[in-house]
Amino acid sequence: TRQILLSYDTDPAGIKATIRSLQLFLSSGFRVNIVCLPEKVDPDTFIQDNGPEAYRQRLLNSQPGIEFALEHFLAQHRDPFGPRGKQEIADLTAPLLLAIENSIERSEYISRVASRLQVEPELILQQVRRVRPHRQKEISSSAAPRLNPLPAEIVLVQALLDAELQSEALPNLNSNLIGGLVSEQLLVKIGKIWELNGELSILTLRDQLEDAKDIDLLETISLQTPPGGVTLESLLESIRSLQKVHLDKKKRRIQADLKDKEKMDPFSDRIPELLGELEQIELRRLELEL
Repeated sequence: TRQILLSYDTDPAGIKATIRSLQLFLSSGFRVNIVCLPEKVDPDTFIQDNGPEAYRQRLLNSQPGIEFALEHFLAQHRDPFGPRGKQEIADLTAPLLLAIENSIERSEYISRVASRLQVEPELILQQVRRVRPHRQKEISSSAAPRLNPLPAEIVLVQALLDAELQSEALPNLNSNLIGGLVSEQLLVKIGKIWELNGELSILTLRDQLEDAKDIDLLETISLQTPPGGVTLESLLESIRSLQKVHLDKKKRRIQADLKDKEKMDPFSDRIPELLGELEQIELRRLELEL
């Protein structure tokens, strides 16, 4: 594990340098802890006054960098737990949270910051997401483009996290509906977690997901609530929409197969079968339109 301990002077300039270095090291993939010393005492003075063993204990009791920065922001604000104070402190903390490369660790610290500020984790997550576009400008254009989930996928995932809609959404987690979707792996894992635990929420689900990409996708989807929220009507409409997507993909595959067969052998017995399959797809699609 790449771990760094930062120990700076505790005057304002030293704390500012600590937080600046914290963001730099986090964005480079390091875990960062801060060695906390008494106010206005630098490491050299502390060792001279208290000895190496006392300093070693300080190292062992070092504080996670995000928590150090959060406590500093809280201490510096005149009304940290007022509405404006919470907003401003969340704004200051968001770039540090975004700098954490590992999505699992980032999610954990989002929960901790939210708990300390006494707000919902989703609100802190929104602040982090607002910072993301600025960071994305710095990413190389050679990076692989990120695929976005369909609106119907977003509704389905959010319905699975809604206690009142779960019973309607869960039976639809089958390959015919979710196969090939951006969220396919996430949806499969949601189904397995439900089978094991019998309950779902964004926080419990996030804790049990292991793949950082799944967690990142879950966070993305959780912030894209459709206008009017997710209702039974919007869920059923989304299921119909995903069924149409599945039929359209199947139709394209059959059409490509049909084209190949006609080139190779215009009298192949397979051609009428493929035409019949296309007809069935069109009938099914008409049913979904009604």
